[in-house]
Amino acid sequence: MKNNTEKLLTLVELFQILKSKGWKQVDISKHSGLKEQNISKMSTGVQKQTSFQRYFALKDLLTKEPPKIKTQASINLKHYMRGFADGVASVKESKHG
Repeated sequence: MKNNTEKLLTLVELFQILKSKGWKQVDISKHSGLKEQNISKMSTGVQKQTSFQRYFALKDLLTKEPPKIKTQASINLKHYMRGFADGVASVKESKHG
């Protein structure tokens, strides 16, 4: 019979893989439910052990895509379009009195 054991990654290796996939520390914190302070300690190797629950919450992120980054240009465009719609509405109101 074959032994179906999977090698467990160390915390540092796990964070290296997550960062190479595009995850940022803030996003890891939000999606795993861990505090940023703990994530910082784990990723640098200061904290070498963690609970199974925390470990598998982090390992679960390997199967997910990192959140997309909103650029400042897209935020400004949305703000401009909202202002444009408000301006159009005010012009229509003033014409029709």
